[in-house]
Amino acid sequence: MPGPKIAAPPKVALDTWRALFAVAAEFAALKPWECMYNTNVVGLIDPHTGQTRIASVLGNGGEVFGVAIYRRPTGLRWVLQILANPHEIGDFNGIEGLDALKLEFVHKRELVKADLAAPEAAGFKPKGKGCVWPQFRSAEPGWLPWFIN
Repeated sequence: MPGPKIAAPPKVALDTWRALFAVAAEFAALKPWECMYNTNVVGLIDPHTGQTRIASVLGNGGEVFGVAIYRRPTGLRWVLQILANPHEIGDFNGIEGLDALKLEFVHKRELVKADLAAPEAAGFKPKGKGCVWPQFRSAEPGWLPWFIN
């Protein structure tokens, strides 16, 4: 018996993918996880909407490399709660309030078909080996992390 049908990822414009991969490559080249912890956050203002975002670099532990950008009031509350109570970082009871965009660098074998289609269409190939393939995800309150839209 076949498994449940999974919805196709949202369509993202090719120009958007090209821009995302270019920024991901620049970010990876900086290797901010070598000097930042996930508790070091940066505040950002979205120039198009004026909304505040809080970004956290992932990777100082040497296992997950990337960035999480928390957005909207629920995402900001979520990350600020974690920062205020660092001893609860492993407690995922409040995960349903997560509202963030995440860029993680993974092995190519960790990418699903939809993840592989975007860099191919954009003509992107990362430099190096290992965890160099950008994987973009969106987490919204009440939903599991999913493809970006």
